[in-house]
Amino acid sequence: MKRLFLSCISCFLPFITIAQSGFGDSVLISALPFQITKVITADIDNDGDNDVVISGQNANSIAWYKNLDGEGTFGSVQYITQALTFTQSLSIADLDGDGDLDVLATSSSDNKVVWYKNLDGEGAFSSEIIIATGVLNPKQAIASDIDGLIGKDVIIALRDENRIIWYRNLNGMGSFINQQNVSVEPTGVFTIDAIDIDGDGDNDIISNSPNNYSLYWYKNNGLGIFETHFITNDTFGASLVTGKDIDGDGDNDLVIFEAGGDKISWFENLDGLGSFSIKKVIANIYRPSDIFVSDIDNDGDLDILTTFVGDGKIAWFKNLDGAGTFSNRIIIDDYASSSIVGADIDGDGYKDVVTANNGLYDLVWYKNLTYLGIEDQLLQALSIYPNPATNVLQINNPNNVVIKQVKVYNVLGEEVLQVQGNNETINVSNLHPSVYLVKLITQEGVRSFKVVKE
Repeated sequence: MKRLFLSCISCFLPFITIAQSGFGDSVLISALPFQITKVITADIDNDGDNDVVISGQNANSIAWYKNLDGEGTFGSVQYITQALTFTQSLSIADLDGDGDLDVLATSSSDNKVVWYKNLDGEGAFSSEIIIATGVLNPKQAIASDIDGLIGKDVIIALRDENRIIWYRNLNGMGSFINQQNVSVEPTGVFTIDAIDIDGDGDNDIISNSPNNYSLYWYKNNGLGIFETHFITNDTFGASLVTGKDIDGDGDNDLVIFEAGGDKISWFENLDGLGSFSIKKVIANIYRPSDIFVSDIDNDGDLDILTTFVGDGKIAWFKNLDGAGTFSNRIIIDDYASSSIVGADIDGDGYKDVVTANNGLYDLVWYKNLTYLGIEDQLLQALSIYPNPATNVLQINNPNNVVIKQVKVYNVLGEEVLQVQGNNETINVSNLHPSVYLVKLITQEGVRSFKVVKE
């Protein structure tokens, strides 16, 4: 695995290496002294680009990184808390209705669910505000409008209590009251999602139960009173379930990964009313650890990003026909990751990948290159360093593209240097200190760089 680093000096240079995955090399956001358990992207500071939020359960921490330029150059770590013991889940929502994004989290060791208010809309957060306490092993908490009234409510999966509960956002400003049961059906409920399953305009709830291999959905009458529907018990150790329209027919299907059964699968919503197909297996691969469903290649249908701790890969599966027929696993990197998300990090309109390394405690992102043809990707792989340069420029050519000629131009557009042949270096010692345009003329096309000569 290659690793590239960005600095403010060189952030305008290409940092892409071709990979058949359609993604560039990893770019380091931060190295931390703890294992990152959840990665989320969101515009925390309201500047129009995606920042990154993380949790580390063993470090009792939630933190965020500011996307400084909207192009993937990140600032230093900013801690939201370092006192939430064993953070199990992390999500982002506007809980107080003030137009900015707050943080919602669970603490399994402290048996509580809390939120952190974004005080100024720029990423300064309050201390914890308790939503629920004395609840046993809250595995996940999510925000969604359950009762059709103002504001986002909070739904919580309680594994050790074998139930799902929700709290009403009383005034839309983050005053949560009236713990109510969604269901007491699932044994060891693990993950939940809130989506409209039956097309009636309100949010229902789906859940998985690794203990009895089952999936359920709970029909919402629109006021937060639920009716239980069993889907299947054919999910061996399902660790995550999410609802998305996989086949493009306008209703929400279900996507799961089974850590126990080593599968990624989906269930088709056959009638748009919550009658589901049998399991449709996308992949049988050892120990998936997270999935993220999104349109990766901008072709209008939903693909799947995945991480595997079994063989230490991050990868994606392309939705080949928009109807739920998926490609084989397309490996992005050899990277034992715990959490993965797709989001536009550099503002080009394509979903990049943000993930975290289990062993190295690194937080990284990968640029999406799926829109490039083979020749374009080969050219994008070329880079020049150092920048600024004093005497010699090095050409990084990882795919051994044949370079026919190098031309250097000054700020007036005049050619000041020409080098023939497939060279690895460019001697610029005779050039005056200034800014230059360097063109690499290759058999695949021309690649240009702006370079500062000191």
